[in-house]
Amino acid sequence: MLALVAGATVARAQRQRPEGNIEAQDAAATDITFAHFSLQDPMMNAVWQPSHTVVDGLGGVHLVFNDRDNIYYAHCALNCSDPDNWLELPLFATGTWDSMNEPTLGVDAGGRPRLMWYTEYSGDTDSHYYYAECNANCADSAANWTSVAVVTTSVYPENIRYFALDTQGRPRLVYDMMKGFYYLTCDAHCTTASNWHTTTVSMPDFLWPNALQLVFDPYDRPRVLGFDDNTSALIYAECNSSCSNAANWGSVGLFAPIYWPYYSFALRLDAQGHPRIAYHDANDDNNVLYYAWSNALPLTAARGHSRYCCVNQNNEQASNDA
Repeated sequence: MLALVAGATVARAQRQRPEGNIEAQDAAATDITFAHFSLQDPMMNAVWQPSHTVVDGLGGVHLVFNDRDNIYYAHCALNCSDPDNWLELPLFATGTWDSMNEPTLGVDAGGRPRLMWYTEYSGDTDSHYYYAECNANCADSAANWTSVAVVTTSVYPENIRYFALDTQGRPRLVYDMMKGFYYLTCDAHCTTASNWHTTTVSMPDFLWPNALQLVFDPYDRPRVLGFDDNTSALIYAECNSSCSNAANWGSVGLFAPIYWPYYSFALRLDAQGHPRIAYHDANDDNNVLYYAWSNALPLTAARGHSRYCCVNQNNEQASNDA
């Protein structure tokens, strides 16, 4: 992690070539500064990583993070470089020492936060995914939040993108199993556990998918990216209709081998819902970043494409089509 200090000058930039050579670029302007402050001051406990930040449609910033004691929610509506415009609130206990937590946040079209995390609480013999939501004055009091244990499982998340809201603000969750994953959905009254439903999605070609990331296209169709431990490949899954029916899901292996731990790949969609992926390959230094895309039939691997992302502008190289 690189700490940015207010008033500091940005160091001389460098650009990484695929072959590992480094070319120096012109120094950045000397007057660049960064405003920053601490939300927890004084810091009672070290903040665990990662945090998750979401900007709502009006420009308000929502943040969730945890230390050893609590999961915190913080919010700023305007002028967020001013610490006086932030409200911060401890919401839920983090649970036992070996809980993973990984709190992740979604904000619906009305700017209302929805939260998911994974933990085991003292006196409980099982770990759970928990869901919580708030509809008003969410940084004022924990009493304005309602939570529920959604599912019991020992399969913990390995990144913060295992949870997402669709375009209607409905919460969805993915977590892995052998040769597939579970897709959990709730359409209304989601702080009642019985309103959550599970679809078991089979991926027979992949022994152990993990580090799953979930996104939705403009039509509320789920797209999932992950890593298969057995083949060391990126794996992609999608469903286009009636996604509570496992038969409507398809999957494909993409690129292998890749460098996988936690945040070394990411899935996004463009405005038309086409998948866009960034990932690191598994070379000796894991220092080559690739950009991959598909504009049609992404479950057909031959239609995917990949290109070096971060290379010298005069030395751009394209990889083989995937």
